[in-house]
Amino acid sequence: MRASILALAVLGAGTGVTLASDVDVADLGRSVARELADGRGNRFVVTVTPPADRAVDVRFLRSLEIVEPGAVASAAKGEASGGEPVDVSGYRVDVTPLARAGCTLDFAIKSKPVTLGGGKKLVVTAPGTPEMTFGTVYPTKGDVDVYILTDGSTVCSKGTAGAGRLDVAACGSTGVCVNSSTGVVVEFRNFSASAQATYVSMVHVIYVD
Repeated sequence: MRASILALAVLGAGTGVTLASDVDVADLGRSVARELADGRGNRFVVTVTPPADRAVDVRFLRSLEIVEPGAVASAAKGEASGGEPVDVSGYRVDVTPLARAGCTLDFAIKSKPVTLGGGKKLVVTAPGTPEMTFGTVYPTKGDVDVYILTDGSTVCSKGTAGAGRLDVAACGSTGVCVNSSTGVVVEFRNFSASAQATYVSMVHVIYVD
């Protein structure tokens, strides 16, 4: 694999991370983690970290799924109905592979409907250097755009289709898209200064040996 798979540190006292099964709402600024798996035997730990002045609403972490890649855009759009949206303003979601079932690793993580406050963003990260990264967002209220970043600040690809329209960003070619020191960085941004937005999203990452 071109990118090394990071091992997970043991979650427990002193790590600043709470298991999702332990609480409904975490303490202010405290990360919450959950282990997920796909149907092929790949295993992941997903960690949600809030801003220092907010707590993680664990309903969001519990709603996240690792799904079979493919038809990513239509799958994200299809999740737009149902569920009480959770405010994820300022959250960071870190997806860390624990074990892979084959020589390559190809995963997609999706959310149920969530909201972003005005001028806020949600950041999704994964370690290593992928062959391809896709970000998909479908806003059902307001306008949410998706950006894929290279070094934490340089835009590799973006989807800015406008309010109520499906946005897709795609970035590929190792060494050009995302470097191994930064890993995958996908941001979902609400550029409105005051209006809250509601949306569903998906991040699809492909690592190749």
